[in-house]
Amino acid sequence: MKSIFSWSIRTHLLLLVLAAAIPAFGLVWWSGRELEDQAVDKSGQATMQLAAGMVKSLDQIEGGAHLLLSTLAQVPTIRRMAAPAATTLLTQLKRQNPAYAFLALADPDGRIVASTGPGGPGNLAGSPCFREAAGKRRFSTGDYSLDPRTRRPVLYFALPVQNVAGGLIGVLVACFDLGALTPGFPSMNLPDGSVMTLSNERGVRVFRYPDPEKWIGQEDPAALRSRVLSLGEEGVGVATGGDGVRRLYAVRRLRRSGGGGFLTARVGVPEARILAESRRIQVRSWALMATATLVAAVLAWMLGNLFILRRLDRLMDAADQLGRGDLGARSGLGHGEGELGRLAESFDNMALALETREQERAEFEAKLRHQALYDGLTGLANRTLALDRIQQALERCKRRDDIFYAVVIMNLDRFKIINDSLGHAVGDQVLETVARRLVGVLRGLDTVARFGGNEFIMLLEELATPGEAIRIVKRLRHVITQPVNVGGREVQTSASFGIVLSPNSAERAEELLQSAAIALHAVKNSGRGRFKVFTQRMMRHAVERLTLEQEMRQGLDRGEFIVHYQPIWDLSSTRLVGFEALARWMHPKRGLVGPGSFISLAEETGLIIELGRVVLARACADLAEWRERDPAAHKLFVAMNLSSKQFVQYTLVEQVAETLKRTRLPADRLKLEITESTIMVDAEGALVMLKRLKALGVQISIDDFGTGYSSLSYLQRFPVDTLKVDRSFVSRLGLDPENQEIVRAIVALAHSLGLDVVAEGVEENGQATLLRDLGCECVQGFYFSRPLDVERAEAAINNSKSSES
Repeated sequence: MKSIFSWSIRTHLLLLVLAAAIPAFGLVWWSGRELEDQAVDKSGQATMQLAAGMVKSLDQIEGGAHLLLSTLAQVPTIRRMAAPAATTLLTQLKRQNPAYAFLALADPDGRIVASTGPGGPGNLAGSPCFREAAGKRRFSTGDYSLDPRTRRPVLYFALPVQNVAGGLIGVLVACFDLGALTPGFPSMNLPDGSVMTLSNERGVRVFRYPDPEKWIGQEDPAALRSRVLSLGEEGVGVATGGDGVRRLYAVRRLRRSGGGGFLTARVGVPEARILAESRRIQVRSWALMATATLVAAVLAWMLGNLFILRRLDRLMDAADQLGRGDLGARSGLGHGEGELGRLAESFDNMALALETREQERAEFEAKLRHQALYDGLTGLANRTLALDRIQQALERCKRRDDIFYAVVIMNLDRFKIINDSLGHAVGDQVLETVARRLVGVLRGLDTVARFGGNEFIMLLEELATPGEAIRIVKRLRHVITQPVNVGGREVQTSASFGIVLSPNSAERAEELLQSAAIALHAVKNSGRGRFKVFTQRMMRHAVERLTLEQEMRQGLDRGEFIVHYQPIWDLSSTRLVGFEALARWMHPKRGLVGPGSFISLAEETGLIIELGRVVLARACADLAEWRERDPAAHKLFVAMNLSSKQFVQYTLVEQVAETLKRTRLPADRLKLEITESTIMVDAEGALVMLKRLKALGVQISIDDFGTGYSSLSYLQRFPVDTLKVDRSFVSRLGLDPENQEIVRAIVALAHSLGLDVVAEGVEENGQATLLRDLGCECVQGFYFSRPLDVERAEAAINNSKSSES
């Protein structure tokens, strides 16, 4: 369904006209309701007056009957109960009062003494009216009932005839025919379909005009009776009669009989007759209003088309031209002519602005195109342009087999140090200088691109042989190593290169860059300032490393890494003093994997941090458990090596403290081993970290001591407990006298500083003997024991206890 805002302006004008006509239509409707209410009120008043007239007429009938019977009761003939004379008198009175159905005189037992003729009851003893008059000695009005002979509604009246002493002589009875009321109703000028009805408390009609023969004796419909009763003693309401005609009824209760019943008089006028005139007025008003609305709509359509839509059409035509690209399109309308004039002015100004901006856009687009394809700092091609040219070169070589190309990735070595020490401004100048040197070495048909940071890509095309690319890279390496003068300061640079030569199996430029990046990575791993040519073996190695990395991540999640323990022995007593915790990988396919297969990759990818957490938690938990089981384990410690990435974590101290707390291992039973080279990268920062670790109570050991470049002054300041002699020195004991002197010096240095010494990698008895002679306290190595799993390590504790005892 379309939105209302998508309709045409003509439709909106018509809607506005209709909206303006809605209040007028509402006023017509309200006026019609007012007329109907007035007609109903007026009719209700009239019918209520008629109902009151019916009550008054019945009251007059009762009063007349009372007067008639009171007069007869004083006549001597009646008082003597003379039947013939009384009959004659009653007959004469009935002729004079034809509304009475009959007149009668009965003795106290109810037997008829005299009457106006046949048709009346033979005995009145069963009549409530008779019994009330005879028993209570007063005038009595009976219930309304149907005359069994004429089937007409009648009303009985009775009056006792008494002697002077008050004794009952007889009872006079008068029966009034309610049908006598009918002739007077036509003179009331009621509308056609009007009715006048009398009904008793049970809803049975005892009188009805017109058609009394049809309706007298029938019960009112339940809905009508309920509505009448709801009006109470008197009221006006609308209901549907027994004939199905909806009427306005005026209701009034006439009297209550001695039995507690009542008679209800109601006058009903057809609702359609009452509202006929008001509805004619409403129809006329609605017709006039609809005509006026139609005329207004036609005028709005014509005048809107003349004064608004024609000008809008011109404006829309200009907008269409503008939309099709004609920036010179203008509305041609006056700018000061009302709202449309202001709209036309805004449109023309917009078209002019668009024309101006299009010119600016074209200029800016040229700049953006250059920025999208060239590096902002060096002016070299960027990644996008380089990829496009590499792809083109790849496609050309598919068509020709007599030319070759090479893709080279170059990375400046240790560039981060330049940025960190001299600032990024100096680093940018170095990059600009390197870029100019690269362009100066390469040919005009080659492409040099900067991929970001300190990485450059070179596409060498139209090579006679693949070896020509190697010669060019050597020239590039030479010029890069020339010092760069920045602000009077000489900055030494070098670069590593990864090379991909054609022909090759690559289909896309991204594949060539990936291969070159793999070759560059191989250079970085084996040393800097060199170059390597990509081979499939490198690809396989990269895939293997990627697979191994993924398997390591999964292994850490699955808990596949376990800890083995290398025993550490007191050399003088061969007593077990502790263990070094070593990571092992229980690979689901390859079985138990040693650290040589994954530690270097873990260091490179940062997984060493998570692996270190696992080893630390497991080693502390195992030693704590051994201590609970065996008192002999209370003197043991567990040593764990910290990698350089673990050592520089700012949360390292908190991790160690939390692990010790969770496993309930005393802090002095944990020894953390840090390599000499790791400490000396940032000696001052290492000193702060070592002091924080030492504050926890843990022991500190310097691993691989003697292979680095420790300063004696720093060594004195470091809170160290142990020096570990590197296995490279231990393996040459007994073979190289100079090497033996180095070990002697390390032991002497440690003792002078109050440190103990642990030699690792002891594999022969001769090595152990020489280390004992040199004063080394503790050793570890295959000669004494290989690394043990948890169960065997616990068994070693038990064996050590047995040997001591």
